[in-house]
Amino acid sequence: MKDLKQANLPPHAEKIKAEPQLRQNLILAHQIQKVLADGRAKDLKEIAGWLNMSPQRINQITNCLMLSPKIQKEILFSPNEQISSIPEYKLRNITDEVEWQKQYAIWQELL
Repeated sequence: MKDLKQANLPPHAEKIKAEPQLRQNLILAHQIQKVLADGRAKDLKEIAGWLNMSPQRINQITNCLMLSPKIQKEILFSPNEQISSIPEYKLRNITDEVEWQKQYAIWQELL
């Protein structure tokens, strides 16, 4: 088996940084949800401390979980170029909407 340096692969952290911010945030939101569901953390404030982020920022990230499953799937699997062009703050309009069909209409306007 080749050493990673010999294979000229970028370090794992570099691969993560190359992912669009929306995708990184959505994945982090799901990880946070799992940590809370498993009882490994008592609340978002505790997780914020672990990640050296403000509780408000963690709340913004976990709001990605309010997106419809269809939008979440598109964030996870769409080409990077398409997702990278969408600023995170524009998702807040979508997460404020409770109806998934309306969410998707707003999402389509962003794309």
